[in-house]
Amino acid sequence: MSFVIEYENLVKIFKGTPPVTALDNVNLKIPKGSIHGLFGPNGAGKSTLIAILMGLTLPTRGVARVLGHDVLRESLEIRRKVGLLPEGFEFYDDMTALENLKYTA
Repeated sequence: MSFVIEYENLVKIFKGTPPVTALDNVNLKIPKGSIHGLFGPNGAGKSTLIAILMGLTLPTRGVARVLGHDVLRESLEIRRKVGLLPEGFEFYDDMTALENLKYTA
């Protein structure tokens, strides 16, 4: 079976006093062609998980793959194939839609 997203024993601990565990041995395999949502209260680790999957932050431990690409070694390839529109993103009103797309690309 082909998986679009898969992660095994994913851990993310942010350094600090005290350290904060955002993800604690998270496991999931999402098969191709399925639809999933990511829900949870503030501080549950949703944004941290997405940041790891997109290669924007590194996991403390564990393995993650997106479209078969390892998030540690192939994050650029993942970002070439996956679009991410974070919350709070705004377009520039004085630019056309095409100009906005070219600028953010």
